[in-house]
Amino acid sequence: MMPIKSTLTQELIPMKTKRDGKIEFFRFIFCMAVILFHYDLLFPLNTEKFGLPFLTSGRLGVEFFFLLSGYFLAAYAYKINYSYESLSRTTVLYTARKLSSIIPFHLFLFTLSFVVKSIIQSPKSFVDWFNWVLKSIPGFFLTIGTGVPEIAVLKDEWYISKMLLMCLILLPLLLRFRKTFARIVAPVIAIGLIGYMVYTTTILGGVDTRLFGDLIAKTTVRAFAEMALGIFIFEVVSYLKKCNLMKKHVRIISTCVEVILYCSCILIMTESDTKYEVFFLILMVMALTITLSGLSYGKTLFNHSFFYWLGRFSLPLYLSQRVIFTFFKNVDLPGLTSNYIRLPVVLGTIFILALIAQFLGKFIAKGLRHMFRRILPERDFNAIF
Repeated sequence: MMPIKSTLTQELIPMKTKRDGKIEFFRFIFCMAVILFHYDLLFPLNTEKFGLPFLTSGRLGVEFFFLLSGYFLAAYAYKINYSYESLSRTTVLYTARKLSSIIPFHLFLFTLSFVVKSIIQSPKSFVDWFNWVLKSIPGFFLTIGTGVPEIAVLKDEWYISKMLLMCLILLPLLLRFRKTFARIVAPVIAIGLIGYMVYTTTILGGVDTRLFGDLIAKTTVRAFAEMALGIFIFEVVSYLKKCNLMKKHVRIISTCVEVILYCSCILIMTESDTKYEVFFLILMVMALTITLSGLSYGKTLFNHSFFYWLGRFSLPLYLSQRVIFTFFKNVDLPGLTSNYIRLPVVLGTIFILALIAQFLGKFIAKGLRHMFRRILPERDFNAIF
């Protein structure tokens, strides 16, 4: 079938999608899981003495975000009209649109982290400082983990780097071969890659690991596989929405299963045994499918401005953690020897910095919009911003 020749307005102007409060709530929950995991790596806790079921596998929260990114990518591909000639342009503009919501926080927090690390690690000569600047360039342009020598200024941005890369790879495939790719190719490749990762490295995580004879970063493979699964989730959700399943007994059962699945995922995140990680991914796919299909109850409860704010706050919160961790790891402050004191202080400082980033991000975004309005054609500007 020949693709629809669309008008420029239909083709590239992004369509507003109403936020799902329940999904926004889980964004915050799994963002916090990752932050708590990173805290435990830097300041190890003895869970028996500290009295918390600490998230020793909290890194699995990233899987939630990759799956969700794949789902929204497929949702965009389903709604947008395109022509063969506009395929690459549509892909670039969609990725730029994603980037436009990240850049304001990235610019502020990358700069702050660069300054903090420069002061703490204090390069001894001009040559050392110049080398430091050069190796920071990949991170500044969100091209982390390519194999180019780099300094991890904001190491946690690897997720954003890989997500954007996968948008550029997966969206053209979705637009060109939507049903075949989404329903057959994507889940088959995802299962194969996930199986390969688990077989060769035993875990889903591993930011610095490389696969296929050190040819490609594991984070790239992980992003491709899990966003492909997210694409498949969209297809399943679309099918479920067409079925007549909104009956009371179905919704009650779906809600109970949904709660069990999310609780099981959180339970696995407290488990140090890595053999359960792949089961976390399976359970998360099932849980997100139920949530996004609207079969469960609770949507009205979560569709509140507070939960929408939590979802928006998750990005600056996630990006703020590395700056604060770097500071507290390298600066000895009196009275912070106990985790009973250090944990709330560190987390509180991350929250404060994230609030500052969220506030300043609005002004940075406004400045960027003003600048790009002068540079870009109107239709491209409207598609991105």
